[in-house]
Amino acid sequence: MKKILILALCSSLVACEEKDLTTDNPAPEDKNTLVATSFIYGDHGIHPDTALTNDLGYSFFITDIQVVVNEFFFVESGDTIARRTEPFIINMTETDQPLVKLAPGGYSGYYGFQFGLDSANSVGATPITLPEGNELRNSDVYRKGADGIDHFVIKGRLIDPDNPLDSVGTIPFEYRIGTYATTRVEASLKQNFSLARNSRVKFVLQFDVKPIFKPLDIKKFPSITSDPTNPIDIAAAIAMSQNIDIGLF
Repeated sequence: MKKILILALCSSLVACEEKDLTTDNPAPEDKNTLVATSFIYGDHGIHPDTALTNDLGYSFFITDIQVVVNEFFFVESGDTIARRTEPFIINMTETDQPLVKLAPGGYSGYYGFQFGLDSANSVGATPITLPEGNELRNSDVYRKGADGIDHFVIKGRLIDPDNPLDSVGTIPFEYRIGTYATTRVEASLKQNFSLARNSRVKFVLQFDVKPIFKPLDIKKFPSITSDPTNPIDIAAAIAMSQNIDIGLF
């Protein structure tokens, strides 16, 4: 089923291999590359009103996922030929984002993303350093104490297992994965495509959160904040960051 989801996304690329990765209309902001994102739970898409179940028997709803991309890069023949360093947010409603402008021509290389700030940029990071209009300025991803950002934020509701009348989820949960200790960098396999003057290329980014929820005692741990002063909390955040299954196609 997961393969079906990937193939459905890849249909917008025309093919998952070389062939043609372009569509006819220019991307927003004159950027002719963009990323299309999907959030899944194993073999199923995630919808705020659809209950999910983990291996401990908990039923729950995931109502919001935010992912902060701090950097995009495209590498060809060992050289980084395109880079976007202005951070942006992907969520369950805003799944497509423009990336960079590439010159017309043929390309054979790989692309990647950095999720979260590295140690050099994390300390002292505040939204005031971003330009006016950047969506992160008014978001809640910046951590108090200038301790970087929360680059994976997952919110939802747990159906109370002790309340047989609960069908909507009365126990809120929120997992904020942040600080430079949980930063991830992911890169694709080689992509082959060509760009005409008025075409664009779409990359596919997929997040599967089932690996972090499968063994999770949501009722016991309804909140994770990536607190560096709490060894249990920061260890859980690091494990969550490492176990999110991220695919680039």
